[in-house]
Order: sequence, then structure tokens, then C-alpha cells
Amino acid sequence: MKKFLFATFAVLFCLGVSAQDMKKVRNYFDKKDWVKAKEAIDLTLANEKDQKNWEAWYYKGLIYGQVAKDATLKATLPDAWMQSFEAYQKAMELDSKQTELYMMTRSYPVFDNYLELQREGNNFYNNKDYEAALQHYKKADKVGRFIFKNKWALTAVDTILYYYAGAAAMQVEKMDEAISFFQKICDSSIGGKEPVKIEIGMSKNVIIKKLGLPGKSSITETANGKEELLFYDDYKLNINIDKNEKVNYINKSSESVVTAGDGFDVCYRYVTYYYDQKKDEVNAQKYAALGRKMYPSDTYYDKLDLDKMKKKGVGPDLFKQYEVVLAKEPKDYEMRYDYAAEIFNWLYMEQKTPADQKTATFEKIISQLKTCVEVNPKEPDAHLLLGKTYFNEAAAIQDEMKAVKGTTPADIQKKADLKKKMEERMKEAIPNFDAALVLYEAMTADQLKDKRTKNEFKTTLYLLTDAHRFLGNTEKEKIYQKKYDVLNQ
Repeated sequence: MKKFLFATFAVLFCLGVSAQDMKKVRNYFDKKDWVKAKEAIDLTLANEKDQKNWEAWYYKGLIYGQVAKDATLKATLPDAWMQSFEAYQKAMELDSKQTELYMMTRSYPVFDNYLELQREGNNFYNNKDYEAALQHYKKADKVGRFIFKNKWALTAVDTILYYYAGAAAMQVEKMDEAISFFQKICDSSIGGKEPVKIEIGMSKNVIIKKLGLPGKSSITETANGKEELLFYDDYKLNINIDKNEKVNYINKSSESVVTAGDGFDVCYRYVTYYYDQKKDEVNAQKYAALGRKMYPSDTYYDKLDLDKMKKKGVGPDLFKQYEVVLAKEPKDYEMRYDYAAEIFNWLYMEQKTPADQKTATFEKIISQLKTCVEVNPKEPDAHLLLGKTYFNEAAAIQDEMKAVKGTTPADIQKKADLKKKMEERMKEAIPNFDAALVLYEAMTADQLKDKRTKNEFKTTLYLLTDAHRFLGNTEKEKIYQKKYDVLNQ
């Protein structure tokens, strides 16, 4: 009996000490003495029995969260946010009902862990420390999944967080991790939303709802005190939210019309590219189809198909695919120039064009290159290729003329007609060569260090020399021959 009494007394004493310890913890917390509060909670949880006390872990989460908010204290405990989160997790494991009740009474303090880890990740990202950014985004996601699992907030796919996590992973060439984040966005068919106009007086919650963004993660405060809608690299809008959570300022240099989802096109592109490089045709086609559905005007997938078709050879099917891309991007100079160059080679170099299609093919090249010149008249390539097209057409007519062997009046007339047409084509070539020459001669020495550029400059002078020789313009032939010789030294 005596032994039992002593045992009971010992247990009661331990419970009394535990209660006293928690009282100290609460007291220091209420006084906002974070140093002593941390010491008290660490001491409490050093006791094996208190490690089964949900409240102790809950308070550790609160206290370590406060330590994380204090720059001086956090310097001594860099992972304070994660230790705080892990304490909340433990509290939920021990008694989910009580912990959730306490969480609710304090407006779910674990949201701070989520938001601050993401904010720190954003800071690292903006400072181009992408590895640190990625690690913080992954930690924020761990907290976010905990919040979502308990149905307190957020969505199954943390859109913006996954976007930036994937972008950070891309920067450090962790492709599998980038894919893991981007693929979640793609699999949920996120993106391609209609534009939403942000106006003075609009409620923050209305903005979030209209844009379909995930709660508190949508808007964050920037260093200058303004708030920023967290869209994507090309769509950031600086605004100011008043105490009633309404917009009272919009940066006039920013667009006030934004589209939630426009930044996500890169996700669909990258996942498609990833599987295409892996030779996984099934998944490559799957994500290309999703990308086309979400962003029907995006030509990336058409260009991907174009690259595949190029490997199969030049011909009408390839030309049709060029037309598909150019219908969506009519001002894409390089794409249109490449198209013209492919047709040029098919007609004049490979000579695979059917006889009945040669005239139409020639006219197609001319049409495409004239459009190139309209789009960018300061680019010499289109001028030069336009000149080459007329020049080669003149040469082709010359070959046709040589093939006429007869001496009948009809043959003589045909030769005369072909000769006239040949000279007309050569004369049409010269102004285009001249236009290219003006642009090459205006280039700096540094620009002409590029081997291809200098070779095209030489080609321009060579063809001008040849064209004037062909037409019997002896003086001009000598002028361009001399320039060519100087450049060719």
C-alpha cells in the first residue's frame, strides 16, 4: 500500500511538472518573449512523456513560427518554418480534433508557413538562386499538401507554386523535377482562361475568384509595400490593396487586362518536348493535344510537327505544314524565309518540282520573300534570296532556250520570246541584289566576323557581277568584280 501511494504521488508530481511547463510556455508566448518561449517548449518536449502531448507540439509550431518571422532569431534557426510545420503535423497526429480546433481559433497559423516559404522561394528565384528557390517551393508544397489534405484551403493542384517550382527546376536542369510539377498543371487542364480586367475598387476576393487562382497564394506584398498579383513572368500587375481589401491603385505602366493561364503555355510545351526527346510518342502526342486544346493559337506544336516532317524530306506535305504555321504567325520572318528557302531548293537545287508546277512554285517563292521584305526590310537574307530566285529563273529559261534546236520560224520566235523573258528575270534580280548589298555594306566589322554573313556578302557581289556580265553591262560588271576581289582577300 505504501509503495502504491509513493507511485501515485510520483505520477501526480510528473503531471504537475508537465502542467507547470506548459503554463510557462503559454505565459512566455502570451508575452511574446520568443527566446524564453522557445527555451521552455524545447525543455518541455525533451521530456519523453510530453512528446505525446498534442498541445506541446501545437505550441512548438506557433513559437517556431514566430522565431521564423524574427530575422535575428531565424539566423540561429534557418529551418524554423519547417520545424514549425513538422510540429503542427505531430500535433495533428496525436489529436487531430483538438489541434484543428486550436488552429481554427488562431486563423490557421500554418498558412504562414506555407506563404512565407513560398515568399522566400520567390526571393531566391528573383535573385536567380534557382536551386534555393526550388528547395523552398518544395517545402512550401509539402505544407500546402498538408493544408489541402485537411480541407482547410488550397486546391489539388497548387498552380502558381508548381509553375515557379517547375521553372526553377528547369533553370538548374533538373528536368525530371520540372516535369513532375508541370505535368500536374497539364493533367488538370489548367490555363487558357479569358482575359479579366482589374479595376479600381475591385475586391481582392473577386480578383482571385475571376482568375481562378488559389486563395492566399494569389496575391503577395512586394518590397515597396505594393501588392502584386502573382501571375507569370509576362503577366505581373502591381496593385495596392486598401484595408477593406479593395484595389485602390494600379501601376499605370502595367497592363490592367491580364489572362490567368497565359503563362502556363510553357508547361504544355515543355512536357511535350520532354517526351518527344525521350522518344515517347504516346505521351508526346497526349500533351501536344492538350496544349493545342488549351492554346489553339500556339504554333509550338505545329513547329514540332514541322521539324519531324523535315526529317522525312522536302516536298508538298512539308510545304502544307509551313502554311499551317504561317497562317497563325503571318509576321514570323524566319519561318517564312525558311519556307521560301525550302521551296527554292526543291525547285532549283534538287529540281524535284513537277514541270506543270514550276511556274506556280516560282511565284510562291517570290510571294513569300516579298512578304518577308515587308515584315523586315532591314534583313538582307530575303533581298538576296529574292534576287537569287530571279537569277536562277533566268538561268533555267536559258537552259530551256538552249534546248530549242530547230530553225523553223516557230523555233526562232520561241527562242526570241525566251531570251526576252530571260533578260527580264535577270533585270528583276539586280534591284534585290542591290538592296542586299546596301545592308551588307552598312554592317560593322564585328558583324562581318560572322562567317555566314561575310559569305552572303561575297555571294551578293559575285551575283551582281555575273548579272551585269550576263546583260552586257561591262562597266558595272567591273565595279562589282573589284569590290568582290577586295572583300575576298
